[in-house]
Amino acid sequence: QALADTLPVMVIAEMLGVEDGDMGTFKAWSDEIFSNIGEILFGTPSPESERAAEEMNAYFLEQINHIRRHPKEHLLGQLVATETEDGKLDDEELLSFCRLLLIAGNETTTGLITASARIFHEEPQTLNQLKQQPDLAKSFVEEALRYYSPFSATVRRTTKEVEIAGQHVAAGELVVPLIASANRDERVFEAPDTFRIDRNPNPHLGLGFGIHVCLCAHLARLEGKIVVEQMAERYSSVNLANPKTATVGDLGGPKELAVVVS
Repeated sequence: QALADTLPVMVIAEMLGVEDGDMGTFKAWSDEIFSNIGEILFGTPSPESERAAEEMNAYFLEQINHIRRHPKEHLLGQLVATETEDGKLDDEELLSFCRLLLIAGNETTTGLITASARIFHEEPQTLNQLKQQPDLAKSFVEEALRYYSPFSATVRRTTKEVEIAGQHVAAGELVVPLIASANRDERVFEAPDTFRIDRNPNPHLGLGFGIHVCLCAHLARLEGKIVVEQMAERYSSVNLANPKTATVGDLGGPKELAVVVS
């Protein structure tokens, strides 16, 4: 609540021009919608997620209409002013950007920060290595994204009949690719279950790839790098207050993770 939850949503909200909002409310909207993303996309969303979406849409629609009357220089202001070959973006297009940016701009980074704290607890030498060599922060972040993927799995629907590794999948079927498993693939990574702070190359899928790369990947990496640099500079130890094994399926990281620093 003090860092992993708060920092990412503050940054993306400021980029979107949120000046008067309760960050806790924005985080609650994001968490509610994201935790039900599978049902929203492929099933029946819960009443709670529908209510969160309606409240978030209403808030941003008010902001969009205000910006049309009083142009702003922030990210949302630039989106409102953008001209395409079909004209300016309409309300639904702008709202879809707001939803995507608010959720993609904080869930991934929250998972990365909690993963970093877990690694400092499990691999205490990494904190000392960062103290001695701050330039390792970048590769630490990449290895953290591989070792404890912010999203352990995703979901897709097949557009046509396909065969994967000898398994026949019919058209229109839901498929759940396990990103966390791919990031521990022994055919790709040497000693995949070992955290290597300077691993190179590191072709992990923690933030997607190609046209499916996380829209806020650069922002997540930057925030993660700054956080681990600051923790290494400020603290001699970072330990989990209630350590437990990380589990598959905790999208965006655990709901709470208390740490003891010294």
